[in-house]
Amino acid sequence: MATEIPVLRFSLVTAAANADFSAKQFYVCKMSASPAKTILLPTAVTDRPIGIVQNDPGLGKTASILVSGISKFVAGGNIAVGDNLGLKNDGTLVKVTPGTDTTVFLVGVAIEAGVSGDILTGVFSFAAAGRAA
Repeated sequence: MATEIPVLRFSLVTAAANADFSAKQFYVCKMSASPAKTILLPTAVTDRPIGIVQNDPGLGKTASILVSGISKFVAGGNIAVGDNLGLKNDGTLVKVTPGTDTTVFLVGVAIEAGVSGDILTGVFSFAAAGRAA
């Protein structure tokens, strides 16, 4: 059963510059350059993620974002316990192989197994995530 233990969570003034996150709970987000203090869904695996959206804010609403800790996430492919996790271009997380997926930021480790679309649990640290080189 998916679970979470937040270590560091923060709220932003506005959830998104031009997106509705009401159907994107447990998706990964990135910061928007403009307007400031807003979030967007990533559009490329090379985007720098900042955390996982914990609530389901509509357009212009406050988002709660987990930056570090244990959280639920939406799987973007087959995931096994212990898999390294990185961003897929739609805000879901997938298995990342260090040394192979060198352009993807390594953000966590899966502690549950599942398939694409499942809500699973992982241990995360977005604050200083590096590429899976």
